[in-house]
Amino acid sequence: MRLRLLLTAAFLLAALAARPARAQNVPGQKTFQGRLTDTLNNPASGNHTLVFRIFDAVTAGTMLWTETQPTVAVTNGVFSVNLGSFTALTPDVFAGPNTYLEIIVDGTTLSPRERFVASPYALNARTLQSHSFDFFVSTDAANQVVGGIKTFTGTLAVIGISQFGAGGTKSTFSGTGALTMAAGTAITLSGANGSITSGSSITASAFYGDGSGLTGVTGSGLTPGAVDTTKLASDAVTTIKILDASVTGQKIAANAVDTTKLAVTGVAAATYGSAGFVPVFTVTTDGRITGGSSVAVTVAANSIDTTKLQAGAVDTTKIVNGAVTTNQLADLSVTNAKIAANTVDTSK
Repeated sequence: MRLRLLLTAAFLLAALAARPARAQNVPGQKTFQGRLTDTLNNPASGNHTLVFRIFDAVTAGTMLWTETQPTVAVTNGVFSVNLGSFTALTPDVFAGPNTYLEIIVDGTTLSPRERFVASPYALNARTLQSHSFDFFVSTDAANQVVGGIKTFTGTLAVIGISQFGAGGTKSTFSGTGALTMAAGTAITLSGANGSITSGSSITASAFYGDGSGLTGVTGSGLTPGAVDTTKLASDAVTTIKILDASVTGQKIAANAVDTTKLAVTGVAAATYGSAGFVPVFTVTTDGRITGGSSVAVTVAANSIDTTKLQAGAVDTTKIVNGAVTTNQLADLSVTNAKIAANTVDTSK
């Protein structure tokens, strides 16, 4: 049995190994035609079982793909099949530099194997390096996910419709990795509503602008000393912004606390204590006077003895006329020194 090709598979390598980005839905098949004759060159007819196999070498080698087509109609020696009808042809089959087609007819292996070659126009597709269509960035409007590190040496422009709100759309630049830019490059957003959104963080050696559009900046994002007096708006620091017990004596200027700054306590404005009264004040554990009053001085009977009086404390003005009776005088208390001259007459 001999095989004479009417139309070889020369275009197969170009169609499958280098499909462009827009050819996502091209099936993994290719038409293959040939003429089958016997050893005397007589054309074969009827149905035959054909096995197609692709190797990476003209003899032996590694089989890259195979399929069996059990009923192939042969008319006057001519047949036509779609390779890949039973086992799809994938770009991986043609990833190497050499591929050869081997055909087995009704159990008989034909030789030599036929080499796949590229058409002239397919030579330009070699720059795709056997990558599938989804390896490249498409220019159509369909959604696409591109992996790996991509380096742009020119300008990367993201253009969308400058419309926001109900029914509006906008350009989006997103990714799960990092966007790295070389020194001296920049991302420029045009339009009033341009923005960069990140699910994690945006790191740069410096940020420029007035910062009016920044939101959600936490303390970890500020460098030490970044917020000085010029960065605080008037009345920006309210009571809730001041940490408890953070205002120490060093923070209070001299003469800053006047009577208007003192909270009202239970002590009313008055003079406490007088003749016969002593002042009594309530002082808290932190040293604040919270109450005051005057308490009258009372002397219990027989509570003042000689030891309670200072020397000379009781003068004439302290003794009521007639107050000193015999009972008030202690025995032998009237000495010579106590009796004035010429005081004792015949009546005494």
